[in-house]
Amino acid sequence: MKKRVFRNVLGLALAAVMTVSAAMPALAARGPDTAYETLAESHVTQATLPEGQWQSVVSFPDWCGYVDDTLVMNNLFSFTGFAGQGELYVTVAEGVTSFRMFVNNVEVDTASMLPGGTWKLDISDVALDGTNTIQVTGITPSQLASAVTVHIPYPVVIDGDPSEVGMDASTVELIGDFISAEVKYGFSGAQLAVVKDGKLVINEAWGSANGYRADGTRIEPGDEDYVPVTTDTLYDLASNTKMYSVNYALQYLVDRGQISLDARITDFYPEFDDEGTTIFKDGTSEEMKAQILSWKSQLTIRDILMHQAGFDPDPQYHNDQFNQVTQKPQQGVSNPLFSQDREKTLEMVLASPLTYQPGSKTVCIGQL
Repeated sequence: MKKRVFRNVLGLALAAVMTVSAAMPALAARGPDTAYETLAESHVTQATLPEGQWQSVVSFPDWCGYVDDTLVMNNLFSFTGFAGQGELYVTVAEGVTSFRMFVNNVEVDTASMLPGGTWKLDISDVALDGTNTIQVTGITPSQLASAVTVHIPYPVVIDGDPSEVGMDASTVELIGDFISAEVKYGFSGAQLAVVKDGKLVINEAWGSANGYRADGTRIEPGDEDYVPVTTDTLYDLASNTKMYSVNYALQYLVDRGQISLDARITDFYPEFDDEGTTIFKDGTSEEMKAQILSWKSQLTIRDILMHQAGFDPDPQYHNDQFNQVTQKPQQGVSNPLFSQDREKTLEMVLASPLTYQPGSKTVCIGQL
């Protein structure tokens, strides 16, 4: 009897802890000194759901898609936003008679959100920098699935001032002075954009798009061929994309034990070493074809990252007039690896032959 009472009391205590824990994200979002208020009907307007990609799309009740002891968490969802901006699109299913909605623990007046419609909710008055929380509960009738669906747009960058985000004016001035000095003493040009808390607080440009002529002479302001850098100047990032996308993504996956640098490419693309898939260069002997397929079967992620993968340095997948044997552009010679489509380009990369044994030498791969 005592054990049964103890279990019941313990169960109630755990339920209370879970309820408080579930409410904490919303409470913490508002802070202890913020009075609770209501987002009035004036924040709600009828709308058509825009086309495009969304940060998240969640349906209540049970947005997690399962029911267990954490059911209370199915009423809460967190997303990224910035103070002073933001909107949500709330679609109310037919048959819903009422529901309650909170954004960062501020209740929304949902009286005007009639069933069968989509409603745009302006949350700029209560949005926060970083994590924001919505809560949808009290849906009636309770048995409806996907009764209330919330589309959450990505936050946007708006113009701002460094002082608005706590940046010191002297530091901002120092950065500008440093770049100006670099340009004065030889650097071609630069752009700088700083975004903090969803606000573009610095957006400046210095120097010229091309600082030097082919003969090495400096292109100065006022020269006929001087083209100033603007905040709209575009640059060819080239291999920077490898450092700022591929490498960071791989670091993330390796750190979490989700991938090994010594994994073979065939672990992910089994067709990589298929004879019927590989496009050999004209004149390749049968013996060499077998050797190439053997090399491809051994190629690892590490080999590619070290520029020791065995590929030609610049196969020019984008060029339809390119001789893969001589590795030079040539009019009238069709490039068997030519592609202008993302999916086909991936196929052509997988179909590319190797020209040396992976790991035996280092050759910068321009397009991989």
